[in-house]
Amino acid sequence: MNVLDEKIKEGHLVKEVSGTATVTATAVATFSPECTAFLLKNLSSTKKILYSIDDGITYLTLEPLSSVEKERHVRELLIKVSSGTATYNIEYSEKQ
Repeated sequence: MNVLDEKIKEGHLVKEVSGTATVTATAVATFSPECTAFLLKNLSSTKKILYSIDDGITYLTLEPLSSVEKERHVRELLIKVSSGTATYNIEYSEKQ
């Protein structure tokens, strides 16, 4: 069972956002009150996505056509690419 499935069983609300990352860091989701877990998918076959869960202090790399799932209490998720654009999908859970 994945982290989001566990959060659903705990009664958390799961939401989904899709979009296109550019070279400018963008808050793809601002969580209220906060995210409890997320699944980020890089849908690009050629571009790496850079994402930050600490207000842009540190960026982690998500390889093309891969995903990352984390159980974290996060207020905001920032996404960017080093060049060009890349599409993404994120599913996240919030306490109700």
